[in-house]
Amino acid sequence: MTLTYKTALLAAVGALALAGATPAFAGSPATDAFVANVHPNVDFLDNASRLALKASTNAKIRAYARAEATQQTLAGNQLVAWTQTQTPGGIAVATGAPAVTAVPVVGAPVAVATAVPLDVANGVGDVLTGRSVAIDTPLEPAPLTVTRTPAPGTLLPSQQTDMDRLSTMSGKRFDAFFVTTQKDALRQLSVLYTDYIANGDDPALRALAERQLPLVKRRLDELRAM
Repeated sequence: MTLTYKTALLAAVGALALAGATPAFAGSPATDAFVANVHPNVDFLDNASRLALKASTNAKIRAYARAEATQQTLAGNQLVAWTQTQTPGGIAVATGAPAVTAVPVVGAPVAVATAVPLDVANGVGDVLTGRSVAIDTPLEPAPLTVTRTPAPGTLLPSQQTDMDRLSTMSGKRFDAFFVTTQKDALRQLSVLYTDYIANGDDPALRALAERQLPLVKRRLDELRAM
């Protein structure tokens, strides 16, 4: 286990402890830690990207945000689907935590691209367990409307602070801070996915990490090129 991964794990577990909550998953400690660390980053990337569709006027930022929100919505839904199979009666929610994700969707809905990459399309079926990837353009076909179900992931305090800041920004200030926070969350996911591919003990989650890691690296490359 890498030092960076240990640091991320301690941050997530510490946040849950401060909230009086303990993870209620049914996997091994390593798997529980993986889900507890990945889900906040996935939710942050998704929510911040949806906000960018509303707040940014930069065409490159908006194109990135649409693709990223779609990707992370699917990844989050797959985590929710996995959790449903691991706990009696459905989705595991940390003890004492609210039954919904802490940060609401404050941006625009996201359209599913016409040509979805194969590794993302493999998770499309899981969309029925989580947040909708809805089509909101009038000229597009009717939207796929799916109700967001409760998820075990909540934003960490630092991520909540970043979301609050983003919600007050616009223009170039928004774009600069958005790119910075996206890079931070994507780097965390890269470490978590890499570590779980090497050391994880759940085949389904390892497969998820293997699908998502190349996409995370691709998004980081896109951000570095902006």
